[in-house]
Order: sequence, then C-alpha cells, then structure tokens
Amino acid sequence: MSKTLDALISCGLYEGALEESIRELKYGLRRELAKPLARELAIAWVRLPSRPDLITFIPMHPKDQEWRGFNHAEILAQELSRIVKVPAEELLRKCHETALQSNLNPIARALNVRDCFDLADGADVEGKRIVIVDDICCSGATMLEAARVLKGAGAKRVYGLVCAESVHRPEIVKAIKQRWPDFGR
Repeated sequence: MSKTLDALISCGLYEGALEESIRELKYGLRRELAKPLARELAIAWVRLPSRPDLITFIPMHPKDQEWRGFNHAEILAQELSRIVKVPAEELLRKCHETALQSNLNPIARALNVRDCFDLADGADVEGKRIVIVDDICCSGATMLEAARVLKGAGAKRVYGLVCAESVHRPEIVKAIKQRWPDFGR
C-alpha cells in the first residue's frame, strides 16, 4: 500500500511577510490576501511530482466557518484553480469539531484530528491525483488525516500544498520525521 501523503510542498517558512499575510487572511479576515498567496502557491505548484486532476482544501467545521465567514483554505484553492486551470472541488467535510491545533503538541495534534474528516457527498476521487490546499502545515497531522480519507476513498495520489511550514523546534522535526519520513518533501 502506498504512503498516505505522496508529497508536501510549501511556499516557505512561516515567518516574515508570509506569516503576516496568512495571519491577516485568517484572523484579520482580509480575503483579498488570498490572491497573492495563491500566486505563491502557483509558483510552488511546479514542484509537485505530477499534474493533479483536482484541487481540494482542508474543510472547516460549519460552526467555525460561520464565525469567520469564509474558509481561507477554500478561497486559496479557488484562486489557485483559476491560475493553474485545474478544477477545485469540495471533496472533504469536517464532521466534528476539534480543539485548536496550535495549542497542542504533535502527537496530540494527530489524535485531535483523527477521524474528523469524511468524504463530501458526491465526491468522486477514485483513481485521481489530488492536491489538498491549506494555509500552514505545522505538525502535518491535519494534512495527513485529510490524505488518509482521500486515499481510503480510492485516490491514486494525494499531495499537500501549503503557503507555509511552521516547525521551529528541532525535536519536533525529528519526532515527526521518525513517524512520517516523507514529511516536508
């Protein structure tokens, strides 16, 4: 059986202008920042191992999306779709609420998101190469769980594409790479 996530590509580290743009998009509710961030994703897109058939995104729980008013990952996926001319579809849904990932250690993050995604109604992923878009990858737990659901539904390849990676402490990097050797590749 193939690994869950076939590649994870990021535009860069979660710092400087990239960090500020992501924070403003998510917490400053500045939707217009999705366009420049999607252009960065399009530049990183060329590093994917093969051309995907579909783009999807990490879903939010309906309660969280209602509070924010939009799903930032969905907007990034839609903007990226316009640039790279690959359709973006909602393939996943978040079926239960989870704790805020940023407050948890890497193992707790993995447990927090375990079984929190389902395939969206009508989603057809059988034999397809799919890119999952998100703003930031810290431990990889959310991306890996989303990829697990897509692979379980028959996706041929699943790639993660994120604006930024945020792994600052060497011991976290080591622990994650021991568990998931393909992290960050």
